Amino acid sequence: MRAIPLELKKAIAVGIGLFIAFIGLYNSGLVQGRTAPTPVDLSTFTTWPVIITLVGLLVTIGLRARGFPGDLLIGIVLTTVFATIVNYAADVYPENLGYAKWPDDVFQTPDFSLVGEISFDAFSTLPFVAALALAFTLFLADFFDTMGTLVGVGRAAGYVDARGEMPEIQKPLLVDSVAAAAGGFASASSATTYIESASGVGVGGRTGWVSVVTGFLFFPFMFLAPVIGMVPPQATAPALIIVGWLMISVLTEAEEEAEIAEGEPVRQDAETGAAPPPRRALTPERFIAGINFHDVALGLAAAITIMFMPFTFSITDGIAAGFIAYVWIRICQGQWARVHPLMYASAFAFALYFAVPILQQELSWI
Repeated sequence: MRAIPLELKKAIAVGIGLFIAFIGLYNSGLVQGRTAPTPVDLSTFTTWPVIITLVGLLVTIGLRARGFPGDLLIGIVLTTVFATIVNYAADVYPENLGYAKWPDDVFQTPDFSLVGEISFDAFSTLPFVAALALAFTLFLADFFDTMGTLVGVGRAAGYVDARGEMPEIQKPLLVDSVAAAAGGFASASSATTYIESASGVGVGGRTGWVSVVTGFLFFPFMFLAPVIGMVPPQATAPALIIVGWLMISVLTEAEEEAEIAEGEPVRQDAETGAAPPPRRALTPERFIAGINFHDVALGLAAAITIMFMPFTFSITDGIAAGFIAYVWIRICQGQWARVHPLMYASAFAFALYFAVPILQQELSWI
């Protein structure tokens, strides 16, 4: 974490914000994919799913503008209620999806049959190098997804300092590692930190008790999954878009804060020990971007990180592209000594990460 330049840490948070917003826009149908002439396009406001999304956006943004507590959750609930009314009147969603329709059976027993069904046969059924490549790929994806999420959500929560570092970061990394192993034991998807956690931060969640309460609430709702299944993507899209904005907002800093972040020491009064008053009053006009995009190494690498995350639909790919770009630019500038050794190691690991598919295609022993 300390080896990563501050600008890249900010770029990771911004990239995750764009990623979250894009998920909401796409899953809701407000932005749709197509083949030509452009890969994506804004949907026409003629279908009920798009109208439901727009209503949810208006409601959620209005609640946010009024400073209403729990605006994201209330927005999801109200949008779901509206979608349910519309669905009963106009049959918006297919019957098999279960969206916006009160389920016939509210209770459903989870399937625990796969819990504990684990195997360590990868190294005996696959070529040894292939098994290593698989483990290496999973490690990079899990670790850097977690690191990116900690940077992004941590900044929104106020846990990241002016240098972009999170004190005692080994604790959340340990929790994430144990959770990933527990998810494997349960034969479930890898349990890891999620970018959607920023929604909890956005309504005031700051301590570990938030996660504890959330975890306990999951248990009863495991048996009420049909009720949760009522919530359509159009109801959660406004919350994701707002959370994306919260993540992107970390790019904006006050001018005085930006100067301190660049390394300017805070000089104290020799007699009283008090810090001097600000040289300038902080006004909205003095808010600036927290990344110097004119710097080729930092600015271009940050831009690549920001762009790759939503466009590749992957946090890891965005971080990988940014790291490789930063290291390569510093080498081309002849400023290789300014790069932390761990950044070289990370860039090399990511190069291997990208090369694994072609190596598997060309080399039979991989």
